[in-house]
Amino acid sequence: MNFKTERELLCSFVLPSLGVLMKLSSLQTLSLIFLMSLQGFALGKGPSSQNVRVRVLSWWGYIEPQSKVIQAIEKKCRASLSIDEFYSTSEFLERVSKKSSDVKSYDLLIYSDTAYQSHETRHLRASKRKLNEIHRTYHPSITAFHKKNKYNAATAVFQISLSGFLVNQKLIQLHGRENLNDVFNLVGQRLFVFMDDHMEIATLLNKWECSEAGSACKKDSQLVFPSEDKLKKLVGQSKVVISSDLADITKHPKFALAYTWSGDALQKQSEQSNLNFILHPSLSHSSMDLLTLVGESQEAKCVANELISKKFVDSVAQKSKYFSPYGPVQSNDKAFNKLQQEFFGQFSTLGRIHRVTQQESLEIDKKWQLFKILFGSKI
Repeated sequence: MNFKTERELLCSFVLPSLGVLMKLSSLQTLSLIFLMSLQGFALGKGPSSQNVRVRVLSWWGYIEPQSKVIQAIEKKCRASLSIDEFYSTSEFLERVSKKSSDVKSYDLLIYSDTAYQSHETRHLRASKRKLNEIHRTYHPSITAFHKKNKYNAATAVFQISLSGFLVNQKLIQLHGRENLNDVFNLVGQRLFVFMDDHMEIATLLNKWECSEAGSACKKDSQLVFPSEDKLKKLVGQSKVVISSDLADITKHPKFALAYTWSGDALQKQSEQSNLNFILHPSLSHSSMDLLTLVGESQEAKCVANELISKKFVDSVAQKSKYFSPYGPVQSNDKAFNKLQQEFFGQFSTLGRIHRVTQQESLEIDKKWQLFKILFGSKI
């Protein structure tokens, strides 16, 4: 407010008011002051007009603070969102560990189901806070999954991701009956791209390890990263590239396939007609991203319920080409629509990414870093 405005306000409102007050009794004066204070609140000058800060820790890229939908949520919930992002499950577990100074500062968490039952998030599962019971309106397969996993009342499914193969159909064909040995044999001396995510690739390699042993992986078995000798035998002469950013890799003349997330794959598929994403019945797996309410304020609860609403969750799925727990979303992308039908039709039989503790995640990540040194190639 500038000086001229303040002077005008003094002359037009404050001074006349003081004159009126001098002519009133004590009781009348107190009543008038009270009414004037209420008027100040109504005009947005009092504390009720100040938005409450709601801190969110989320996977990168999910929430755009400046978007109109987030601004509408802030207005509705009288909240100001502060978004911190992380880039790996290991980083998330470190930031929510009881040893972390950040652990009590967040109101909402958006993170991978792989971390839900870890020691580091045990204090989250003890939460007595409650979200809207929207899981009853999920797609039937996801409702059953939610019930089976016994998520607490403060936790909801936010998005579902799928890992599979983006294939260069000019060079090779996959039919869904191959094991990982077959896939590498088909690739030969060409490029095989792995996404740079130690949990995703460890889950894939663990399936191969179990199949090599002649048995299916037990549901609650510890995630085992294959030995160096076994990996050398598996990779053979293939040129392994490790990157989550496909960028121009798919245009390389020797690019054969990539094991990656469906959203990234469909984006590249829309740009290059020779590419096709495959949901592989035995080698693909899904993973859940969850939202947990940990803050106690009504504003945090309001924001959480807005973020898990069908309207918001579906809008995220439409953009990311991941999957909404509510079921297939409307899209102009025919490939995405087809994959959605395929995904929800096979969800109950698809594998799931493993759950780990922070220590297990760190140990797997060390082996993954060694794998990158031993087998990673530059192009």
